[in-house]
Amino acid sequence: GDRYVDGQFAFDTGASYYFIGFSSFVRKNKLLTSGFQPESQSTTTSLGKVTPVFTGKCADFKVGDFHLKNMPVSLQAGENWPSKADGSLGVRFISRYNFTINLLEKEIHLVENKRSELPLR
Repeated sequence: GDRYVDGQFAFDTGASYYFIGFSSFVRKNKLLTSGFQPESQSTTTSLGKVTPVFTGKCADFKVGDFHLKNMPVSLQAGENWPSKADGSLGVRFISRYNFTINLLEKEIHLVENKRSELPLR
């Protein structure tokens, strides 16, 4: 839809997607029932759990000052995912940026890299 939803997301360098929203976050924010148009349905397997996911596009995904328009996202359905994070950013998102992690200040600084000029897949 056309509303904004805030969340706390983890970086997952072992995941090949841009973003996945975990079940409890998806359910709490009614993301599958508030205008999201799934393009495909599949399952994801992690930590021995298999959950259904719906994949589509997010009109505007913002992290700090960076916006990605029409970014591919996956939204989990089914039972709650055992995580403190609301979702995770995968390697397709992460690889668009060079980043520095400042553990002392709990900050992540992103700088677009050359790959970020490539279109979203």
